[in-house]
Amino acid sequence: SKARGILEACAALGFSPQETMAFGDGLNDVEMFAAVGCAVAMGDACAELKAVAKHITGTLEEDGIAHALVDLGVLTAGEVGV
Repeated sequence: SKARGILEACAALGFSPQETMAFGDGLNDVEMFAAVGCAVAMGDACAELKAVAKHITGTLEEDGIAHALVDLGVLTAGEVGV
């Protein structure tokens, strides 16, 4: 699963899963959202995923990931060009 992959990557890299962020849009992302510290649903995500997300951003076409990274303080607007 995506969650298992994240947990294995975190273990290999020495990160806590709570230090990670994931983006998703479908029901198959619910388990992944439970495994990470910051779960971001895309604007066109299903309602069930939006309900468990910590943040909701725009769609892919609206540069949702870039906007979320700025909104959440990971990058500045200048770094992503938004």
